[in-house]
Amino acid sequence: MVAGTALVALVAVGASLSRSVTVLALLIFVMGGAWAFWQLARLAYVSEITPLEQRGRALSLVGGVNRFGNFVGPILGGFLAKFYGLEAAFCAQAVMGVAASVLMFAVVRQASSAEDISMHGLGGRLLTTATEHRGILLSAGAGVIALQMLRQARQVFLPLWGDAIGLDVARIGFAYGASYLLDAGMFYPVGYVMDR
Repeated sequence: MVAGTALVALVAVGASLSRSVTVLALLIFVMGGAWAFWQLARLAYVSEITPLEQRGRALSLVGGVNRFGNFVGPILGGFLAKFYGLEAAFCAQAVMGVAASVLMFAVVRQASSAEDISMHGLGGRLLTTATEHRGILLSAGAGVIALQMLRQARQVFLPLWGDAIGLDVARIGFAYGASYLLDAGMFYPVGYVMDR
């Protein structure tokens, strides 16, 4: 969790200094990987430390907090970009990333039942799981991936559409953030249902 968040912060600094579209695209690609790394680590951690009968609510609470951040962050970033330039939004992201990384380093401890998973062990587990459940992954997994792609398309298409219709960066940030408001309102009921 600490490494993923720190890498997001580092890449945000690089993005704020980037003067090339190609370099910026590469940095955002790396940021996406660091973001995914952090998300996977935090979900694994919460799953590990939470009792089974509360796991659905705990995981949905994590998702709800994330969605709240996706609601507030783009709005704040949009206003920073409008008044101080796009670089300011990336700098704010870097500051928040460093703060989160330091906070996790100071507060989060390894659970007593935690496995020591090396990269080789993790890769082996993923390969074994994918092989054992290939039928499910190929049938239901394809549908889930298609739905996730559609759901995540707003991250690309809302800003592009907003720019195409002439919205300024603050309004695009507001529209993007508002798209997460409904998601944020649904997290607890979904967790309650999962626990039942």
